[in-house]
Amino acid sequence: MQLPDCYPFFLGYIEEKLPSYLHHLPLEGSLREAANYSLMAPGKRIRPTMLLAMFASLTKRLTCCTCPTVADMEHIVPNPLHAACALEFIHTYSLIHDDLPAMDNDDFRRGRPALHRAMGEAMGILAGDALLTAAFLVVSRSYAHHHTLSAKISEVLSEAALAMVEGQVMDTIPSGDKPRSLQYLESLVDKKTGALITASLHIGGILADSREQVITHLLELGSHLGRLFQITDDILDVTGHSEQLGKTPGKDALLEKLTFVSLAGLDGARQLALETRDRALGSLTELDIDPRFFTALINFFHDRTY
Repeated sequence: MQLPDCYPFFLGYIEEKLPSYLHHLPLEGSLREAANYSLMAPGKRIRPTMLLAMFASLTKRLTCCTCPTVADMEHIVPNPLHAACALEFIHTYSLIHDDLPAMDNDDFRRGRPALHRAMGEAMGILAGDALLTAAFLVVSRSYAHHHTLSAKISEVLSEAALAMVEGQVMDTIPSGDKPRSLQYLESLVDKKTGALITASLHIGGILADSREQVITHLLELGSHLGRLFQITDDILDVTGHSEQLGKTPGKDALLEKLTFVSLAGLDGARQLALETRDRALGSLTELDIDPRFFTALINFFHDRTY
């Protein structure tokens, strides 16, 4: 299991620039502290990295032989980093709310106490609300001179955020009151997990001014990646350890959640992961990009242990 070669560049670039987006938000005191606590906790930054990497791949800045440089990325107008950081704001909000007592009631996230455990449930709710709202402020401010682009990105982010909420609602329905079917579970996962992963590729395509056919292929790839990520997550909830995962394993069984493991068994879930990985690799061949970064990322989604 290995992340793509250029992944450290994108991760470092995002980690360096993300605090400045938070710094320029009109947040005060404990609310700013809470937002910073969750946003800057160590993470893989998969979704913003995917956005930047797909943009760089489609515009031929990312090839088999070269990674972009900071200078390359900073001179792009309009800059994809703004959308990538807005995306991470939304992802962080979703993690904060997912951990709340009324949802998964998890005590740990990204290797530290969940925000509601560190600063209280009310602050968890409010900081999540603030980060979700702030994402759209970042987009509107950063792309103020690119009105059509700003509207398109806001639409994609809004649709993804709404889908995530719908998926969370499906997830919180008591296990005895929802269908125990693969079709239902895939619909849930496409919304709760897949929507923001798909949005990262979609926005990368929009920023690269891609044709509609390319966008269609990106949406298909995103759907496979979202499902693959969640299947592996479900497997790790059974086989993983808190030190690796940065969160508490075994919560799915405790909460009697519908998961790929509870539906298909551990071996069945592993087979589904393998089949979904192969479908993602197949979708990747439809794109006119150097495939190596995303091939490695797809394999990481399948093989990861954290």
